[in-house]
Amino acid sequence: MDRLALALFLCAFSLQAGSPASSTSKNLLLGKKAFQENCAQCHGANGVGAFGPSLLGKLKHGSDRAQITEVITRGLPRTAMPASKLPPATLNSVVDYVLSLRKR
Repeated sequence: MDRLALALFLCAFSLQAGSPASSTSKNLLLGKKAFQENCAQCHGANGVGAFGPSLLGKLKHGSDRAQITEVITRGLPRTAMPASKLPPATLNSVVDYVLSLRKR
């Protein structure tokens, strides 16, 4: 009986805390929404490119989290890529979304 109580407690706790997969999915949805609002006009709705380059292939200015974050934050001089002042949590969500596009 004690094992059953422990199992029920752990299940209830994990549902309350949220699973890593559900928080990752939520973060990607937030990132996609922010991407649509701030980036899609140049990079296309799904990152396929429009006025700005595609984000699906090899990126010219870096492909890892730190480099993508820097490009978004600082922009690219002498290009149409402006610096962004997204709040840190939103910025992280957008970077997660861009990285997820590259995995497809």
